Amino acid sequence: MFWADKDRAEQFAKTNHSAETQFSHVVDGMPLFFDTNLRPITLGNRFFSEYTKLASKNSVKAYASDFLKFLRFANNQGIDLVNAKLSDITSYRVSRSKLGHSNATQVREMVIVREFYKFLLNTKSIDELPWITIGRTNSAIVKSKARGMRIRALTHDEWQTFYDVGLGGNLPNGDLDPSFRGTNTLRDRLGAKLALTTGMRLREWRTLLTAEFESRLDSDGASFPIESMAKGEYRRTIYIPEDTLHDIELYQSTERRRVVRKAQNSLRANRHVLAEAINLDRLNHRITYRFNGSTFTYPLHRVPEQHRKVLVSVGSDSIEPLSLFVGRSGQALSERAWLAKFQDASRRVEGLVPQRASTKVTPHDLRHTFAVVLLRELQLLAAKKQTQRANLGTGTIWEQLAFNPLLVLQRLLGHASPATTAIYIHYIDDSLDVVNIAFEQWSNSDKDFAELFLDTLEKWENV
Repeated sequence: MFWADKDRAEQFAKTNHSAETQFSHVVDGMPLFFDTNLRPITLGNRFFSEYTKLASKNSVKAYASDFLKFLRFANNQGIDLVNAKLSDITSYRVSRSKLGHSNATQVREMVIVREFYKFLLNTKSIDELPWITIGRTNSAIVKSKARGMRIRALTHDEWQTFYDVGLGGNLPNGDLDPSFRGTNTLRDRLGAKLALTTGMRLREWRTLLTAEFESRLDSDGASFPIESMAKGEYRRTIYIPEDTLHDIELYQSTERRRVVRKAQNSLRANRHVLAEAINLDRLNHRITYRFNGSTFTYPLHRVPEQHRKVLVSVGSDSIEPLSLFVGRSGQALSERAWLAKFQDASRRVEGLVPQRASTKVTPHDLRHTFAVVLLRELQLLAAKKQTQRANLGTGTIWEQLAFNPLLVLQRLLGHASPATTAIYIHYIDDSLDVVNIAFEQWSNSDKDFAELFLDTLEKWENV
């Protein structure tokens, strides 16, 4: 699988007339699929040329990966895509379920298979779907299981142990562990702390650019928009508390500087695949850079993922990565690398402090923890504001909605709006203050914040 560059595809088609038809449907940024003999898989490519026009880049990337799994299975089993039968689709579904994936993953993987065959039917490439459809149900696609809300949040002690022992390399008594082999503890702990204190998803904070927040500092921390890396590319504002900013500054001035210095040879050797900044306008938060022979200009919050991880500033004697988090190569760490670090840290906690390692900690658990800790503080703030408004009357419906903790939190987390009215809800004026206060006061080592979250929900339902 490759990713399309329309200009290059058109140039290739002009010099190779046999490929002209194959590449006539190419859309910039779409995935291109080839068989083992490097012949284009025409139907799959045409399907994604249409899908790419409608979906976000993140969705295209995710579903392209799922479709590639299906293509590999079909190739290994000798299945002709056009003549596939119900038994073939069912066989693929069963093969995926045997891998132990969750029901949600299986459902998602089959979505693109369903849409592909609907496309073939609509374009008259097949006469009928390879499954039986009764109403809205078909015989091949995995059924979604009804699920309740699953909240996995950490207590303060669980977090501190994971942070210090798992990621920091300390022993339970606070001493340094001489057997610990971690070499980038400041970076690893900062990644976890950023997830905890901002509520960002892994894909959002791992590709963070230093310029995104450095030009938006104030006395209480930093606030800046994200969009290209947000789920569904829904733009929202991120708040980084002052304490977390201090950790960022420490990492940048020490460990990161050392890693970048050692990575200079690697960066120079790979300069041909890097995106080189031409102009970084910190005042207007825009960047112009050159990548793969083309020049791009974006607001910082809209720089695509594939460009973020290779963005650099080239000086007279050094190359400076623009990603906050960098590995030995000088480039941003992959999602897989971060997940592996969390897994290793969880195993370390399990070995040294088993009573605080009931389940493995994931980056998303820290997002949940952010939500439940902040929800408590938002509830207290809303109650205070409600008391202040009592002497002035009930106010408009919009004023009352603006102080609903769940709606405020929804905006901070970037969740899809539950109702049209939520579009008009503005961030509370002192959002950054709330984030600071919430984590300064997060000291209850016994309370499970998942329980707190459910308690809070129940209280609000009874108001």
